[in-house]
Amino acid sequence: MAAQNEPIPFKDQVTALLDKIPVMETLQDKTGVDKFFLAIAGILLLLLFILFGFGAGVLAMLIGFLYPAFSSFKALEDECALRQRFWLVYWVVYSCFCTVECFLEPLLYFVPFYYPIKLGFLIWLFYPQTKGAETIYNSVLKDLIKPYVEAIDGGLEHASKSAKDAMNSASAAVAAQASGMVGKEQVKKDD
Repeated sequence: MAAQNEPIPFKDQVTALLDKIPVMETLQDKTGVDKFFLAIAGILLLLLFILFGFGAGVLAMLIGFLYPAFSSFKALEDECALRQRFWLVYWVVYSCFCTVECFLEPLLYFVPFYYPIKLGFLIWLFYPQTKGAETIYNSVLKDLIKPYVEAIDGGLEHASKSAKDAMNSASAAVAAQASGMVGKEQVKKDD
């Protein structure tokens, strides 16, 4: 018998957990395969389905969006400028990646193992030890976007002014149309 302070082997821990699930006992009896190995095979099949089947895109989206969003929230609440910058850089790189991916999607369909590659790439972007987003931002995006900042800001300002003018014109036209109709509605007479 093992001493009290020695760690329990992983297989024994999992088997103890599986002993509490009656279906696993039945499967072991019917197949003659140890329930530990049945559970490992089931987990591997589920993982393969998620990575290479329907769930791959959802998993990539969850990992690439939800975890960084939650971490960004925590960084904002901590008010740590270094952590905020880290996540802000991630979002700039992630936005550029999503934009490029949107245009290349018809071609990416034919890339084998695209979603596992994408998943690995997204993890590389935000993993603190690799700081992939910082690498891409500093080596590619900063130099690519910086010369166009003023032009983009000017275009956005012009578009905003045009949209505001269009909304004002539309609301004035609607108001004029509505004021012309006041008093001309038909009154329903009781029978």
